[in-house]
Amino acid sequence: MAIFVFISGYGIAVSYRQVFQHKKAEVKEIVSFTWKRLWKLETFYWFAFLLTLACQPLGRTIFDAYGTDLKSIIVYFFIDFLGLSYLFGTPTLNPTWWYMTLAILIVVLMPFVMKLIEKMGTSLVLIAGIGILFFLNASNANTFYLFSLYLGVGCFESRLFERIGELWNGKKWGIWIKGFIAIVAFLMFLSLRTNYNYFGIVDGLIAMNLAILSSLLFVHIPIFSSVMQCLGKHSGNIFLVHNQIYSYYFQSFIYSFGHWTVILFTLLAVSFLVSVVMEILKKVLRYDKLMGILGKKIIAKTEQKSGGEIAE
Repeated sequence: MAIFVFISGYGIAVSYRQVFQHKKAEVKEIVSFTWKRLWKLETFYWFAFLLTLACQPLGRTIFDAYGTDLKSIIVYFFIDFLGLSYLFGTPTLNPTWWYMTLAILIVVLMPFVMKLIEKMGTSLVLIAGIGILFFLNASNANTFYLFSLYLGVGCFESRLFERIGELWNGKKWGIWIKGFIAIVAFLMFLSLRTNYNYFGIVDGLIAMNLAILSSLLFVHIPIFSSVMQCLGKHSGNIFLVHNQIYSYYFQSFIYSFGHWTVILFTLLAVSFLVSVVMEILKKVLRYDKLMGILGKKIIAKTEQKSGGEIAE
């Protein structure tokens, strides 16, 4: 989860700077920026949600998840469909989807995080974030991964990966020393995590360290890099469907292999194939294009309505 949050913080920070540079953004621009990413996130999730509904005969049904009371089913379904079940503490078709609440909060909060970093600086925001985590004794997932988010944004704002890449650039031994330091740091953080996670701070440092290792070493291994890029493109779908596969639909098949490594790779392979099928279905149904058009129409009507209210 920390890796997802770290990448989200880094990626949205990149998009934010590409759109606004360092100029002061207007409220309407911030709303449009946030809406585009929120709509893309929700529509991406909805396809997996609808697919899960279609697969109810294979395992978990809405009655298993929401109960049998009609009013409760309607309310829980609507909240779950929006990806907010974790926020409201309501039942969900898939417990793993708790992350959707966090992902939505990240998208909504990112413009404020960027403005905060602009005013206070990256280092001060990170220090303040650590202080808040310890002060609140953070155990909730929405605060637990706060440091990973700040760290992802901070790595982009400080050009950390570019600076590490430039360090000892041109020296034959440079890449090996940097790689060795990154591996040692990763093992140290991993060892520390087994004892105590310090409110998600260690998770954030591990995520950052893996990103450093990827930029230094992994991207230069052709086959490994290609495989990881392919899995990366499908990682969102894999996350959204993997729990259904091993918990509800094909539990006997997945666990029939006995050894955890075989089980893990089998689950990954099945989830990947499901993701490939999902993407084919999206293209056939023109799902992404239709959702994109709908999203633009909604934001256009909202802006038009807001403009009319201001004029009045």
